[in-house]
Amino acid sequence: MRLAIAACLFIAGGVIEHVRHKAEEAREYADANQGLLVAMVKSHGEPADGADAQPVSDVTEARRVRDELSSRLSHQPPLPDLNSLGWSLKTAAVRPLQGAVAARITFAHGDRHATLFSLPRFALTGATDGHTYDLIVDGHPISGYVTADGVHCIVGDAATPLADITALRKHLQQL
Repeated sequence: MRLAIAACLFIAGGVIEHVRHKAEEAREYADANQGLLVAMVKSHGEPADGADAQPVSDVTEARRVRDELSSRLSHQPPLPDLNSLGWSLKTAAVRPLQGAVAARITFAHGDRHATLFSLPRFALTGATDGHTYDLIVDGHPISGYVTADGVHCIVGDAATPLADITALRKHLQQL
């Protein structure tokens, strides 16, 4: 019986340490990339058709949008198709963001908005293939993931729960 209790305590301690380590890793990642994350939040709140934007003229078909953006970038952004989750594609453009050239794709769901930023991997410090993150920056939910050549982050309105933005990220990862 004592051995079983000791084993349970050992396992519980390991789980707690793992969770603590993951939380610390997320904080370090956010701290190292704070400038870029804040720039994404700021850009999310600005009009999509800024002077430095190179818009995609026809956003009616998600594959065409992705292909056009890919031809302009050094990486392939995700397929911007969130229709099955009730989010419609509104705009797409290539824009500079914190020293990188990024795809900026906006979606709407009723009065809520989300912006997908797709950047080259070098833009984020500590970006490793397969890494995901879910953060709140300046009150805005951000969920992102890293692929071999890019970093793809979704920023939501401050009133949108992080869980909703994380669901959008997970959907994009599966496409």
